[in-house]
Amino acid sequence: MLSHTYTQSAKIIVTSKDKYGDQKQTSQASINCRFRYITEVDKGVNREGMEAFDAIVWVAPETAIEEGTILQIEDKYWRVNRLVRARRMTDSTIQFLKAFVKRHEL
Repeated sequence: MLSHTYTQSAKIIVTSKDKYGDQKQTSQASINCRFRYITEVDKGVNREGMEAFDAIVWVAPETAIEEGTILQIEDKYWRVNRLVRARRMTDSTIQFLKAFVKRHEL
C-alpha cells in the first residue's frame, strides 16, 4: 500500500550488554522506511498521561521490528516505543507498520 513512499533507509540495530551493563551493537540490517519528526505543535498538547514521541517511522508490514527495537536513521538512534499494525476496517491484512519512536543513546 505505501511501498512507493518508503524512500528513506534505516538500519535495525541489534545490541547486547557487556559485563558493565552497557549496550554494544552486535549486528544491523538495512530496511526502507518513511521517517518524519513530530513537530513541537504536535507535541505541545499538555494532557496528563499522554506520551510524547519524537518521530514516526512507517515500514512495510513484513519488517522485523517490535516495541523496543533500536533503529538508526542517518546518524541518530531511535527506540520504538509504540508499534501500530495498520489494517483496513474490513480486512485483517496488515497494510503497514507505524512506529512511534524516541531518541536513544547507544
